[in-house]
Amino acid sequence: MEVHRLSAAALLVLALAGCAAEPPAAQPQQKPDAQESSGPCDLLSADELADALGYEGDDGDSAPASVTQNDVNWEAQKCRWRSDSLEVSLSVSNADDFAAGEVFCEPQVSLGDDPVALEGLGDSAWFVLDDFADPAGEVRFCTDSTLVDLKAEFTADVDADELRESLSGLAALVADRL
Repeated sequence: MEVHRLSAAALLVLALAGCAAEPPAAQPQQKPDAQESSGPCDLLSADELADALGYEGDDGDSAPASVTQNDVNWEAQKCRWRSDSLEVSLSVSNADDFAAGEVFCEPQVSLGDDPVALEGLGDSAWFVLDDFADPAGEVRFCTDSTLVDLKAEFTADVDADELRESLSGLAALVADRL
């Protein structure tokens, strides 16, 4: 019986000693691998383009692009969705894509185009209708760190006001997802 008491006492001492010891240092939690930043094709879906513009086509192809406007050059990530009657492109550039490290933000206009200022998109935003050949509309909006161009080119006539509303709505989705 005395052996059992000694064994019980020994177990009790060991258990209490374990309570007095400092707990093991917390292991830092490993962060999951950072996901690559989403490209412009992830900012809009073919279903959203279908709802807004009647688009019926693929999920879009992403590629880098070089852009020049008014002697300013920059790089962009661009996505294109194509169908028989419509091509939509979305380009996104960040300040570090510009040689000066600052976003160049002016409306892109062609001969005869009049940019229409838009409210509620970034720091500056415009809609431009180009109906010289195939009708096209573009929304450009900028923040101090990002330039976004969303353009739709049709093979048939479209209503300018409806196109402006549709592209502005899609641009708002993009702005919310950046």
